[in-house]
Amino acid sequence: MTKNYLKGFTLIELVVTMVIFTILTTLTFSSYPQFNLAISLNESARDLYSSIKSAQISGSSRGGSYSGDGIYFNLTSPLTFVAFSDSNRTDPNSLGLYKGDSIYIGTDDALSREKQILNGVRINDLCILIGTGPRDCSSDSLSISFNRPSTRANIFNYILDINNKVVFADKAYIEITRDLASSPYKCIIIYKFGQIELKDGGCSLY
Repeated sequence: MTKNYLKGFTLIELVVTMVIFTILTTLTFSSYPQFNLAISLNESARDLYSSIKSAQISGSSRGGSYSGDGIYFNLTSPLTFVAFSDSNRTDPNSLGLYKGDSIYIGTDDALSREKQILNGVRINDLCILIGTGPRDCSSDSLSISFNRPSTRANIFNYILDINNKVVFADKAYIEITRDLASSPYKCIIIYKFGQIELKDGGCSLY
């Protein structure tokens, strides 16, 4: 009579299988936080990019008592930004500019809304470029507006030139990240002629 034996795992095969399973599980869970950081940063960057694009679209067709729309950033409040409408002033503001000044001034641009940046993402740096450089990251503030009927961007960092005049920049760089050492970066670049780009990595790369 022939005997039938059931063949199963040997002890060595079982140990090897468990080791491989443990390694794969460890790799999966160790990479999850970094993956989650990247996903949340991407979502926040796209939302901020969309807010700037919305200001561009609405500002270029704005009517009534407001001449345009814009976005204002301040590094002293890095988790938020202000969406504003540029008022048609009839008297000079604190910078000596008149109606449709294309700059956020809290006291005269009354139609403004503070918005939270998604997922705890913060503004890490604000820079501008005038002409061929050098890049200026010395200001804590940045105003970007779009005034009818143009989609061009008015970029200003609240630093007057040597003649005490406002000079609008050719390009703005907005760098965002999370408050974590391992967090990646995103960079939003706004050009004065209206192009807006969302880039991977820190703004120093561009």
